[in-house]
Amino acid sequence: MLFSMSYVIVMALLAVEGSKASTCSSNEEIFHFSISNKKNSSLHRTFQVDVMKNTVGNANGTGEISLDVAHGRTLCNNSELVRMSTSVSVLEPPITIVDTPFGRDDYELFPSIGYYKLHTTVQLWEAAREICVREGAHLIVINSDAEATVVKEYFSRNPTFSGSSSASYVYAGFHDKYTEGDFVTVTGISLSKTGYMKWSSGQPNGGSIDNFGGLDNQGLLMDIEDTWRLGFICEKEL
Repeated sequence: MLFSMSYVIVMALLAVEGSKASTCSSNEEIFHFSISNKKNSSLHRTFQVDVMKNTVGNANGTGEISLDVAHGRTLCNNSELVRMSTSVSVLEPPITIVDTPFGRDDYELFPSIGYYKLHTTVQLWEAAREICVREGAHLIVINSDAEATVVKEYFSRNPTFSGSSSASYVYAGFHDKYTEGDFVTVTGISLSKTGYMKWSSGQPNGGSIDNFGGLDNQGLLMDIEDTWRLGFICEKEL
């Protein structure tokens, strides 16, 4: 859809040969009006109206301009008054609005699921959780098969996890560091209440050092050793 904006300038000029007037709008859209008049040898007076549009720092500020000018002439007490009314219409292109969450442009929208960001700089689980929180999000918590496809999608892009303990896994937002086998999420609910309990083969394999949650490249759940450094996915719900 294109939008039309109108700017109306009304000026009164005394018919003095060579007189000029100009004005311009504010902000990023600047219109310069130049009005001139002259009288020829046959005593006919000619008026000329010019308009120039100057766009500053606005890539969307280009558009078609149409200019309409009306004028009237009044004689009073041996004086001539000329009134000119100028209307400018600008046909502007639409502004593209980028849908980004919570003021960030580095999270990717998966429609009807949420916003996600894959971090390829590997971290311990606690550090990964803190990074997500600082970004206004949290470590990913899978709630459905549809959400598990987000993980599959990221792995399908063949990301590089330099220094990773395993390039086939990423950290997720659950743990059992308080009670062995009692997995809870970073959102404060039990893992069993998330709606998604699909574990990778042989998982969870227990053990006092496997306290942190992860996902394999198919989006299946894993419990991960405390000392592992992995990539991770942050999530922001819709």
